[in-house]
Amino acid sequence: MRVEALLCEAVAFIKTQILLLQSAYKIQDVKSLVRAERYGFQSHFPLEQRPTSSRGNQDITWQKLRRDPLFIEEDEVVGLDGPRGILENWLTKGRKKRTVISVVGIAGVGKTTLAKQVYDQVRNNFECHALIKVSQSFSAEGLLRHMLNELCKEKEEDPPKDVSTIESLTEEVRNRLRNKRYVVLFDDVWNETFWDHIESAVIDNKNGSRILITTRDEKVAEYCRKSSFVEVHKLEKPLTEEESLKLFCKKAFQYSSDGDCPVKVIGVIIIVMGKKREKFEEENARK
Repeated sequence: MRVEALLCEAVAFIKTQILLLQSAYKIQDVKSLVRAERYGFQSHFPLEQRPTSSRGNQDITWQKLRRDPLFIEEDEVVGLDGPRGILENWLTKGRKKRTVISVVGIAGVGKTTLAKQVYDQVRNNFECHALIKVSQSFSAEGLLRHMLNELCKEKEEDPPKDVSTIESLTEEVRNRLRNKRYVVLFDDVWNETFWDHIESAVIDNKNGSRILITTRDEKVAEYCRKSSFVEVHKLEKPLTEEESLKLFCKKAFQYSSDGDCPVKVIGVIIIVMGKKREKFEEENARK
Protein backbone atom coordinates (compact mmCIF):
# COMPACT_ATOMS: atom_id res chain seq x y z
CA MET A 1 0.00 0.00 0.00
CA ARG A 2 2.80 2.34 0.86
CA VAL A 3 4.50 1.77 -2.50
CA GLU A 4 1.21 2.44 -4.31
CA ALA A 5 0.80 5.70 -2.40
CA LEU A 6 4.31 6.76 -3.36
CA LEU A 7 3.70 5.93 -7.02
CA CYS A 8 0.45 7.96 -6.89
CA GLU A 9 2.48 10.89 -5.57
CA ALA A 10 4.91 10.43 -8.47
CA VAL A 11 1.99 10.47 -10.93
CA ALA A 12 0.65 13.66 -9.35
CA PHE A 13 4.09 15.21 -9.68
CA ILE A 14 4.23 14.29 -13.40
CA LYS A 15 0.83 15.89 -14.03
CA THR A 16 2.01 19.05 -12.29
CA GLN A 17 5.12 19.14 -14.48
CA ILE A 18 3.00 18.69 -17.61
CA LEU A 19 0.86 21.67 -16.62
CA LEU A 20 4.00 23.72 -15.97
CA LEU A 21 5.40 22.76 -19.40
CA GLN A 22 2.15 23.78 -21.09
CA SER A 23 2.28 27.11 -19.23
CA ALA A 24 5.86 27.54 -20.44
CA TYR A 25 4.70 27.01 -24.02
CA LYS A 26 2.01 29.66 -23.60
CA ILE A 27 4.53 32.12 -22.15
CA GLN A 28 6.86 31.43 -25.09
CA ASP A 29 3.99 32.09 -27.50
CA VAL A 30 3.38 35.47 -25.89
CA LYS A 31 7.10 36.23 -26.11
CA SER A 32 7.05 35.32 -29.80
CA LEU A 33 4.19 37.73 -30.43
CA VAL A 34 6.00 40.46 -28.51
CA ARG A 35 9.17 39.86 -30.53
CA ALA A 36 7.16 40.06 -33.75
CA GLU A 37 5.69 43.42 -32.68
CA ARG A 38 9.13 44.65 -31.65
CA TYR A 39 10.56 43.58 -35.00
CA GLY A 40 7.87 45.61 -36.77
CA PHE A 41 8.68 48.64 -34.65
CA GLN A 42 12.43 48.31 -35.19
CA SER A 43 12.01 47.99 -38.95
CA HIS A 44 10.64 51.55 -38.91
CA PHE A 45 12.79 52.86 -36.06
CA PRO A 46 16.09 50.92 -36.07
CA LEU A 47 17.87 50.59 -32.73
CA GLU A 48 21.44 49.60 -32.02
CA GLN A 49 21.74 45.81 -31.77
CA ARG A 50 23.58 44.31 -28.82
CA PRO A 51 24.90 40.76 -29.14
CA THR A 52 23.67 38.43 -26.38
CA SER A 53 24.85 34.84 -26.28
CA SER A 54 22.15 33.87 -23.75
CA ARG A 55 19.41 34.87 -26.17
CA GLY A 56 20.97 32.66 -28.84
CA ASN A 57 21.16 29.73 -26.43
CA GLN A 58 17.51 30.18 -25.50
CA ASP A 59 16.46 30.19 -29.15
CA ILE A 60 18.46 27.02 -29.85
CA THR A 61 16.86 25.28 -26.84
CA TRP A 62 13.38 26.37 -27.91
CA GLN A 63 13.90 25.18 -31.50
CA LYS A 64 15.09 21.84 -30.12
CA LEU A 65 11.87 21.52 -28.11
CA ARG A 66 9.94 22.22 -31.33
CA ARG A 67 11.86 19.60 -33.34
CA ASP A 68 12.11 16.78 -30.80
CA PRO A 69 8.51 15.48 -31.20
CA LEU A 70 9.28 14.75 -34.88
CA PHE A 71 11.88 12.16 -33.82
CA ILE A 72 10.13 10.30 -30.98
CA GLU A 73 9.98 6.53 -31.53
CA GLU A 74 6.60 4.81 -31.45
CA ASP A 75 7.37 2.72 -28.36
CA GLU A 76 8.12 5.92 -26.41
CA VAL A 77 4.59 7.30 -26.88
CA VAL A 78 1.93 6.84 -24.18
CA GLY A 79 -1.81 7.51 -24.31
CA LEU A 80 -2.28 8.20 -28.05
CA ASP A 81 -3.54 4.83 -29.30
CA GLY A 82 -7.17 5.96 -29.63
CA PRO A 83 -6.47 9.19 -31.56
CA ARG A 84 -3.92 7.37 -33.71
CA GLY A 85 -6.56 4.93 -34.91
CA ILE A 86 -8.99 7.75 -35.73
CA LEU A 87 -6.43 9.64 -37.80
CA GLU A 88 -5.24 6.53 -39.65
CA ASN A 89 -8.85 5.80 -40.62
CA TRP A 90 -9.43 9.36 -41.90
CA LEU A 91 -6.18 9.29 -43.87
CA THR A 92 -6.56 5.93 -45.59
CA LYS A 93 -10.33 5.50 -45.97
CA GLY A 94 -13.39 7.54 -46.90
CA ARG A 95 -14.03 10.07 -49.63
CA LYS A 96 -12.01 10.39 -52.81
CA LYS A 97 -11.93 14.19 -52.75
CA ARG A 98 -8.99 15.99 -51.17
CA THR A 99 -9.47 16.22 -47.40
CA VAL A 100 -7.74 18.34 -44.76
CA ILE A 101 -7.30 16.52 -41.44
CA SER A 102 -6.45 18.80 -38.54
CA VAL A 103 -5.08 17.90 -35.10
CA VAL A 104 -5.97 20.76 -32.74
CA GLY A 105 -4.73 21.27 -29.18
CA ILE A 106 -2.76 23.43 -26.79
CA ALA A 107 1.03 23.46 -26.82
CA GLY A 108 2.72 20.39 -25.38
CA VAL A 109 -0.32 18.10 -25.60
CA GLY A 110 1.27 15.84 -28.24
CA LYS A 111 -0.09 17.11 -31.59
CA THR A 112 3.19 16.81 -33.49
CA THR A 113 4.09 13.45 -31.94
CA LEU A 114 0.69 12.01 -32.87
CA ALA A 115 0.59 13.45 -36.40
CA LYS A 116 4.18 12.41 -37.22
CA GLN A 117 3.62 8.84 -36.03
CA VAL A 118 0.41 8.46 -38.02
CA TYR A 119 2.09 10.05 -41.06
CA ASP A 120 4.94 7.53 -40.81
CA GLN A 121 2.43 4.67 -40.56
CA VAL A 122 0.42 5.58 -43.67
CA ARG A 123 2.76 7.45 -46.02
CA ASN A 124 3.71 4.32 -47.99
CA ASN A 125 0.04 3.98 -48.97
CA PHE A 126 0.45 7.14 -51.04
CA GLU A 127 2.40 7.82 -54.23
CA CYS A 128 3.84 11.11 -52.91
CA HIS A 129 4.44 12.35 -49.40
CA ALA A 130 6.12 15.31 -47.72
CA LEU A 131 6.56 16.70 -44.20
CA ILE A 132 6.69 20.48 -43.89
CA LYS A 133 7.50 22.40 -40.68
CA VAL A 134 5.53 25.66 -40.95
CA SER A 135 5.91 27.60 -37.64
CA GLN A 136 4.83 31.17 -36.95
CA SER A 137 7.28 32.99 -39.21
CA PHE A 138 6.70 31.19 -42.52
CA SER A 139 6.60 32.92 -45.90
CA ALA A 140 4.56 31.83 -48.91
CA GLU A 141 7.67 31.46 -51.06
CA GLY A 142 9.57 29.56 -48.37
CA LEU A 143 6.63 27.22 -47.78
CA LEU A 144 6.21 26.37 -51.48
CA ARG A 145 9.95 25.98 -52.01
CA HIS A 146 10.19 23.63 -49.05
CA MET A 147 7.35 21.54 -50.49
CA LEU A 148 9.05 21.41 -53.88
CA ASN A 149 12.39 20.41 -52.33
CA GLU A 150 10.75 17.62 -50.30
CA LEU A 151 8.89 16.23 -53.31
CA CYS A 152 12.08 16.31 -55.39
CA LYS A 153 14.09 14.65 -52.63
CA GLU A 154 11.56 11.83 -52.41
CA LYS A 155 12.06 11.10 -56.14
CA GLU A 156 15.85 11.62 -55.83
CA GLU A 157 15.67 14.59 -58.21
CA ASP A 158 17.46 17.92 -58.08
CA PRO A 159 15.07 20.84 -57.46
CA PRO A 160 14.69 23.15 -60.49
CA LYS A 161 16.98 26.19 -60.19
CA ASP A 162 15.15 28.63 -62.46
CA VAL A 163 12.05 28.90 -60.22
CA SER A 164 11.86 32.27 -58.48
CA THR A 165 8.23 33.40 -58.27
CA ILE A 166 5.31 32.15 -56.20
CA GLU A 167 3.39 31.38 -59.41
CA SER A 168 6.19 29.24 -60.84
CA LEU A 169 6.75 27.47 -57.50
CA THR A 170 3.02 26.70 -57.29
CA GLU A 171 3.03 25.27 -60.79
CA GLU A 172 6.09 23.10 -60.09
CA VAL A 173 4.43 21.64 -56.98
CA ARG A 174 1.19 21.04 -58.89
CA ASN A 175 3.07 19.22 -61.65
CA ARG A 176 4.64 16.84 -59.13
CA LEU A 177 1.31 16.12 -57.42
CA ARG A 178 -0.87 15.93 -60.54
CA ASN A 179 -2.65 12.57 -60.98
CA LYS A 180 -0.96 11.20 -57.87
CA ARG A 181 -2.42 10.19 -54.51
CA TYR A 182 -0.44 12.14 -51.95
CA VAL A 183 -0.26 12.97 -48.25
CA VAL A 184 1.42 16.12 -46.89
CA LEU A 185 1.93 16.89 -43.20
CA PHE A 186 2.08 20.60 -42.31
CA ASP A 187 3.25 20.83 -38.72
CA ASP A 188 2.72 23.80 -36.37
CA VAL A 189 0.40 26.02 -38.44
CA TRP A 190 -0.39 29.30 -36.72
CA ASN A 191 -2.16 31.46 -39.26
CA GLU A 192 -5.37 30.54 -41.08
CA THR A 193 -4.18 32.42 -44.19
CA PHE A 194 -1.62 29.61 -44.58
CA TRP A 195 -4.29 27.84 -46.65
CA ASP A 196 -4.43 30.74 -49.12
CA HIS A 197 -0.75 30.16 -49.95
CA ILE A 198 -0.95 26.39 -50.59
CA GLU A 199 -4.54 25.88 -51.74
CA SER A 200 -3.68 26.12 -55.45
CA ALA A 201 -0.54 24.00 -55.10
CA VAL A 202 -2.18 20.99 -53.38
CA ILE A 203 -4.21 19.97 -56.39
CA ASP A 204 -7.38 17.89 -55.86
CA ASN A 205 -6.94 14.76 -57.99
CA LYS A 206 -10.09 13.20 -56.48
CA ASN A 207 -8.18 10.05 -55.65
CA GLY A 208 -8.04 10.11 -51.86
CA SER A 209 -5.24 12.63 -51.31
CA ARG A 210 -4.90 13.93 -47.76
CA ILE A 211 -3.43 17.00 -46.03
CA LEU A 212 -2.61 16.61 -42.34
CA ILE A 213 -2.01 19.70 -40.23
CA THR A 214 -1.28 20.40 -36.56
CA THR A 215 -2.38 23.68 -35.02
CA ARG A 216 -3.34 25.33 -31.75
CA ASP A 217 -6.15 27.30 -33.37
CA GLU A 218 -9.27 25.54 -34.63
CA LYS A 219 -9.91 28.54 -36.90
CA VAL A 220 -7.01 27.32 -39.06
CA ALA A 221 -8.90 24.10 -39.79
CA GLU A 222 -12.25 25.83 -40.27
CA TYR A 223 -10.73 28.26 -42.78
CA CYS A 224 -9.86 25.34 -45.06
CA ARG A 225 -13.56 24.48 -45.40
CA LYS A 226 -13.98 27.18 -48.02
CA SER A 227 -12.47 24.85 -50.63
CA SER A 228 -11.90 21.43 -49.06
CA PHE A 229 -13.47 18.76 -46.89
CA VAL A 230 -12.16 19.01 -43.33
CA GLU A 231 -11.93 16.58 -40.40
CA VAL A 232 -10.92 17.93 -36.97
CA HIS A 233 -9.56 15.96 -34.03
CA LYS A 234 -9.23 17.91 -30.78
CA LEU A 235 -6.41 16.48 -28.70
CA GLU A 236 -7.33 17.54 -25.19
CA LYS A 237 -7.85 14.44 -23.05
CA PRO A 238 -5.21 14.24 -20.27
CA LEU A 239 -3.32 11.06 -19.44
CA THR A 240 -4.89 8.67 -16.94
CA GLU A 241 -3.01 7.87 -13.73
CA GLU A 242 -1.94 4.53 -15.22
CA GLU A 243 -0.67 6.20 -18.40
CA SER A 244 1.10 8.91 -16.40
CA LEU A 245 2.86 6.26 -14.30
CA LYS A 246 3.84 4.37 -17.46
CA LEU A 247 5.28 7.54 -19.00
CA PHE A 248 7.15 8.31 -15.77
CA CYS A 249 8.74 4.85 -15.71
CA LYS A 250 9.67 5.07 -19.41
CA LYS A 251 11.47 8.37 -18.91
CA ALA A 252 12.92 7.89 -15.43
CA PHE A 253 14.06 4.28 -15.87
CA GLN A 254 14.46 4.00 -19.64
CA TYR A 255 17.93 2.46 -19.36
CA SER A 256 17.00 -0.28 -16.89
CA SER A 257 16.49 -3.82 -18.17
CA ASP A 258 12.68 -3.89 -18.17
CA GLY A 259 11.78 -0.19 -18.01
CA ASP A 260 10.05 -0.62 -14.62
CA CYS A 261 10.80 1.11 -11.35
CA PRO A 262 13.69 -0.84 -9.72
CA VAL A 263 13.02 -2.27 -6.25
CA LYS A 264 16.10 -0.48 -4.85
CA VAL A 265 14.75 2.85 -6.05
CA ILE A 266 11.40 2.15 -4.40
CA GLY A 267 13.28 1.45 -1.18
CA VAL A 268 15.10 4.78 -1.40
CA ILE A 269 11.82 6.58 -2.10
CA ILE A 270 10.23 5.00 0.98
CA ILE A 271 13.14 6.11 3.17
CA VAL A 272 13.19 9.68 1.80
CA MET A 273 9.41 10.11 1.98
CA GLY A 274 9.43 8.63 5.49
CA LYS A 275 12.01 11.21 6.64
CA LYS A 276 9.99 14.02 5.06
CA ARG A 277 6.85 12.89 6.87
CA GLU A 278 8.73 12.66 10.19
CA LYS A 279 10.05 16.21 9.71
CA PHE A 280 6.57 17.44 8.80
CA GLU A 281 5.04 15.82 11.87
CA GLU A 282 7.78 17.28 14.11
CA GLU A 283 7.19 20.78 12.76
CA ASN A 284 3.44 20.44 13.31
CA ALA A 285 4.00 19.19 16.85
CA ARG A 286 5.99 22.34 17.69
CA LYS A 287 3.17 24.64 16.56
